[in-house]
Amino acid sequence: MKKFKIKIIILVLLIMGILFLGLVFGLNGYVKITTKNQIKNIAELKNITDIDCILVLGAKVKNDAPSAMLSDRLDTAIQLYQEDIAPKIIMSGDHGQKIMMRSML
Repeated sequence: MKKFKIKIIILVLLIMGILFLGLVFGLNGYVKITTKNQIKNIAELKNITDIDCILVLGAKVKNDAPSAMLSDRLDTAIQLYQEDIAPKIIMSGDHGQKIMMRSML
């Protein structure tokens, strides 16, 4: 009887895991499908004349170096700027932790 309960628990956990993975991949697919037409390449952006700025969302900076994600965002922003897509780059982010402000002098 004890082995039967263990098998039932394992089966329930397995089914829950499969359902969870299905939910995650299903939501990811939904987002990709519904936002596909909102992603533009440089050629498409050149046809838009009213772009005010390029917004770079913040990501982790450690030891004064950007994370891989932030580095990719910065490279893309620089490329867009050099292609004259927009006249300004605006950087955003937060200070997820208290930091000492360095002197600008």
